[in-house]
Amino acid sequence: MSIVQIGGPGITFSPLGHTIASINTTTVLNLSATNSDVGIVGRLWLSDRGINKPLLGAKMFFRTAATTFANPGTLFRVGIQDVDPTTGNPDNTFDVFKDFVGGGGVLQSAAWQGHALDQGAKNVSHGQTIALMFKMISVAGVDAVPIGLDIANAGIPNSRGFPYKGFAAFLKAGTTVPHSMLLFADGTTGHIDFAPRFPPITFALADSTNQIGLQVVAPFTGNISSFLATQLANFSALNIVINIWRDPEGVPVSIYEEQLNNGLFTTTNNNGSSWLLNKPVSISKGKKYAMTFHTDGTALSIGVIDLVDANLRKATVLGTDWTYVSRTIPGSGPFVPLTTRLPGIGFTMDMIEDHVESRSVFGGE
Repeated sequence: MSIVQIGGPGITFSPLGHTIASINTTTVLNLSATNSDVGIVGRLWLSDRGINKPLLGAKMFFRTAATTFANPGTLFRVGIQDVDPTTGNPDNTFDVFKDFVGGGGVLQSAAWQGHALDQGAKNVSHGQTIALMFKMISVAGVDAVPIGLDIANAGIPNSRGFPYKGFAAFLKAGTTVPHSMLLFADGTTGHIDFAPRFPPITFALADSTNQIGLQVVAPFTGNISSFLATQLANFSALNIVINIWRDPEGVPVSIYEEQLNNGLFTTTNNNGSSWLLNKPVSISKGKKYAMTFHTDGTALSIGVIDLVDANLRKATVLGTDWTYVSRTIPGSGPFVPLTTRLPGIGFTMDMIEDHVESRSVFGGE
């Protein structure tokens, strides 16, 4: 077999691609009145492309902002509804759901969280149109549950035709939608296609004593041509060092290193950056590699998403074959993986083995 060049820009891999929420954590829809609700209507993407998967026992993940949820007379419900194929509206009947009682201590405030759906019965299949819904069944006192939504600049326009935001009051809106997803008992993930499914981005710090990056099991044998980051901040006054490592959890060996001078960056925070390498870097399918940053001084902020459950990585293009890694420098010890975190770091391959069918992907399906 031979290594052949891919047409166009190559194949880009990044866990923080076009289907994540933005760094903003304040965009919410506040559910504070009895029967107030919000949800997302769309087609279900299952990581195993399965059929007839039971929803009972699956965890539904979502984000709340700061909640007021102290009154036992308040009942908040999350779960799955069918969608009227004629109107496109949720049918206002929860087939499978989880209830939260005010003051019960189960619902978390200002957190990305997952809870098992423990009432009802329904099976779902890959490609099925469903609604992931959030509803105040009753409200007592001043209780309120703000549900986190995506925003503009999240990589997907916040004005959409499909999927869209749904309400049981027979309304629908092609604007911001909740970021939510499912984790089934067998480890399969489910999310609404072309919609945000992860919590908002936070930041991890790289500096002269901390090296952080992306570890990946190579999807193909071939050449890495570019190193990229989808969220960077606080880098206008420092020099950055990028490395690519072989065997990062064993005895790391640097197979590429380059210093990027601060004069080659804009001063805009939270931007995307890509560096065409000055020489190709060969990788072998099935082997582990790491792409890392550190600096010559001031801390560099690199966007990350904290998933809570490592299985949620299955909702990305390389599944559980990539993760966040870090180590303290100077030193030559192994990198330490954190499988519940994914960094905004990626790479492009412009040459792969000639028996592989190529397709362009960027952190999505």
